[in-house]
Amino acid sequence: MSDYIIKEAILNEEKEKIRNFLSTLNLQYENDINYSLYMVDSYGNIIATISLSDYIIKCLAVSNEHEDENLESELINKLIEKLKNDNKFYYLVFSLIKYESLFKNFGFKKIASTDKTIILEYGSPSIDVVLDRLKNKIETTLDCKLDSSRVCSIVINADPFTNGHLSLVEEGIVRRYDCILVFVVSDNKGFFNEKERLSLAYVSLLPYDNVIVVPSTRYIISEMTFPNCYLDNNKSLYDKNEEWAKLDALIFRDYFMEKLNISKRFLGSEIDHYMVQYNNVLKEVLGDKVEIIDRIKLGDKPIRAKDVREHIINGNMEEVQRLVPRGSWMFYKQILERYKHLN
Repeated sequence: MSDYIIKEAILNEEKEKIRNFLSTLNLQYENDINYSLYMVDSYGNIIATISLSDYIIKCLAVSNEHEDENLESELINKLIEKLKNDNKFYYLVFSLIKYESLFKNFGFKKIASTDKTIILEYGSPSIDVVLDRLKNKIETTLDCKLDSSRVCSIVINADPFTNGHLSLVEEGIVRRYDCILVFVVSDNKGFFNEKERLSLAYVSLLPYDNVIVVPSTRYIISEMTFPNCYLDNNKSLYDKNEEWAKLDALIFRDYFMEKLNISKRFLGSEIDHYMVQYNNVLKEVLGDKVEIIDRIKLGDKPIRAKDVREHIINGNMEEVQRLVPRGSWMFYKQILERYKHLN
């Protein structure tokens, strides 16, 4: 180890060298990475690297020539030291399955894994704590006990909430579920931000006493469950999406359905290829606990949030009004004021 040096990647040329190094191992350097460490030998060649995207550890890799020298431990230890210095005491890792025991030695706990990849976490609040708090919030809000209730769920991006989403919720109402949990994906990367999407879903579903709208947390359809780094560059996009979807589905099955007593998850039928694939993986993992419902149509065209966004951009507010819940239209209009400049 005396000839090896660990460095922070500060310059763009350093990051480009890491990118090239990872590509030699058929791995990807992701665009959301905001911190990287790399190890060089006495000749200045990169022999190992590790990166961060906020609190998510990713892109741990060691050259084939040095894979038996335990360089990974040096990098992990250095990165955790950096996280603690930044007052971050909770972190996740998305890693190759071969590193499972290594991360467990550092105190990480496995959340989910496939035969290729694994997700682990360290610190508090853990997934168990997050879901215990969520369960308490749901039971307090609805004044019901989930363990003794019939519970169904819907996970939506709701960018924005449409009559199509409403029809999925009504499926649970028609089937007389005691509690219908609507998880709105927690991120700010869509057309509408997270607060707006949550608000639109909440207002649209306010008339239904047994429906509760909650953020999806970092454990459903997030950067944690849908990263790129440890999926071979040579693999097709189809293979990568399938791997991500499996992890996402396993987390939902083993934690959300178990903790919140969810017996059914409703999905809307999809058109886009990658979403059809996602639904198929959910069906494979969740079995009869998932059901795909045909999208409702306006005329002969399925209602999609994508079309609503396009109508907003084009200034076709009459078309938007036809595609979203009538009861929340006034609230929609208030939010849409800030999008007028797009017209």
